Amino acid sequence: MRKQWDSVALMGEDENAVEVASRCPTWFSSLITGASRYFFTGGGIAGLDDLAYPMTSPQIGDLLISQYRFGKTEASLVPSFVPIAVTEVKKLPRSVVVSYKGIGGGPDLLRLQSSGALGWKEHPLNPHGMAIETEYKLCSKVVIGVDDTDSAVKGATFSTALQLASVLNRSSKDYRFLRFTLELNWPANPVKTTNNASSALVFAVTRGKEEALVKDFERLIRRYSISKETGMVVMNKVRAPEVLKSYARKVKREHVTVEEAFKAAKDADVRAMPITGERGLIGALAVVGLVDEVEEAVTPVVNSKPSG
Repeated sequence: MRKQWDSVALMGEDENAVEVASRCPTWFSSLITGASRYFFTGGGIAGLDDLAYPMTSPQIGDLLISQYRFGKTEASLVPSFVPIAVTEVKKLPRSVVVSYKGIGGGPDLLRLQSSGALGWKEHPLNPHGMAIETEYKLCSKVVIGVDDTDSAVKGATFSTALQLASVLNRSSKDYRFLRFTLELNWPANPVKTTNNASSALVFAVTRGKEEALVKDFERLIRRYSISKETGMVVMNKVRAPEVLKSYARKVKREHVTVEEAFKAAKDADVRAMPITGERGLIGALAVVGLVDEVEEAVTPVVNSKPSG
């Protein structure tokens, strides 16, 4: 059962944020998906108010995502109501250590998740609990957004993006493709192909290899895009800045210009890279803004503003 887990910690330029991503078996995905209200908003895991950044989608497919700030907190365990707690998150030179504690079956869940990490240490808590320190390998989080790679009669941006991510995932042990976000933008866009969708890819990258990944992806997208308006965006942060989220929500509901996209990229301190043109930067930047808001990203806005 422990062999079904694989976990990694991700950091970026926002130094007080770390993401722990754990690939987990189907049974755990169904548990968390069905009980996310209990665990993440109902108090089932203590300490999250102090150490965790809020996430609307903590379970993405078979990937459990937690985003933390570094620090330490006190957390009380309560049978039935709070079986697990996160008590500390700290950074080491090449890893991140998250300290947990649990009672009842809580420690067993923590041991299973910890089995996919570098390792863990545990010691008993009175009267019948356990404290566990889990060490996660530290990588960089690199988010790549792309849009406008296709035409009205051929191709699909999401398919091209996923195929290129798969190629890179196999090409180097330094690149690990983790997840994908699809965004449906302004439905009334007069220059859209069909669904006006843009794509974001999240990679865990060996620290120091971030630029190599960007160059490899840029080379591939230049080769395989069939559009003259392809744009690519790169974000080296764990959490999208609020200014970028606001921009993304505007792109979903009304017309946005390329000039607005460049300004939003500058304000958010992310890289906007024209590939074969500039128009694709509008959607590529938007999906990066909502990369962690997967349900909001893929849901079209019904009452969007008309053109003109």
